[in-house]
Amino acid sequence: MTKIRNFINTGGTYNDNSESIITISPEGTKVEQHLHPQEKSVASDNSTCAESPVYLSDERGAKIDIIRVFNVLYELGMFHGKDGAKLLKKDFFTAMGKAINKDLSNYDKDLSRSTSDSTALEKHLRIFVEMKKKMEEIWNSK
Repeated sequence: MTKIRNFINTGGTYNDNSESIITISPEGTKVEQHLHPQEKSVASDNSTCAESPVYLSDERGAKIDIIRVFNVLYELGMFHGKDGAKLLKKDFFTAMGKAINKDLSNYDKDLSRSTSDSTALEKHLRIFVEMKKKMEEIWNSK
């Protein structure tokens, strides 16, 4: 009975001091299991992460800029699938979106819109110019 009372009093968090903590939303629509706070998470090739710890900035233009960067890196052949297999661009952007907790499934529409709305080439290149400047700063700070 104490465990149930604690569950209700903590707003739906149950911790039996075992390996994990279980959280259930008040509506009962979402159930999450978390590692016990003292346990460290070690990702392996066979593990699945519910959420990446990386989030894309909310700064205006960040999403289209990261799409531009990812697109160029993909086109340069920097990524491939398991065992060297060809990776579809759609699968690549889905994976990158998961990595930054941002839906990039419409990357092609975002790129198309940015090229068809008369956006000047300089604006498309801005992120790459900023990256070049940052690399020069890093290099020169040695």
